[in-house]
Amino acid sequence: MTDEKWEQIATMLQTKFEVLDHGTEDLDPGELEFYEFESPIGKIRIERHIKPKLLDRKMHVAARIGAEGKEERVYSENEDVSYFKAFQWEDDTNNWIEMDAENLDL
Repeated sequence: MTDEKWEQIATMLQTKFEVLDHGTEDLDPGELEFYEFESPIGKIRIERHIKPKLLDRKMHVAARIGAEGKEERVYSENEDVSYFKAFQWEDDTNNWIEMDAENLDL
């Protein structure tokens, strides 16, 4: 998802719906921005995850008995990837249930 598209969605949400919560969270690596709002189908949470592009994974293992393996991840310093997720609040379980974001009409 591009920055421009995310900004369009954020502006539309703020004008069309009552925004209950908005914020960012630091991830390792990357960050998450979210909006929670009340819609005609109930309480909805949308998230945009932004993180550095994964370039390579290196496994370091030893052939000794009891040796642990270690994974090294190499991330890009100048390229990011982002993706979008949508959740609907379910009162029965008091939990967010992931929705199919492609079919979400925002």
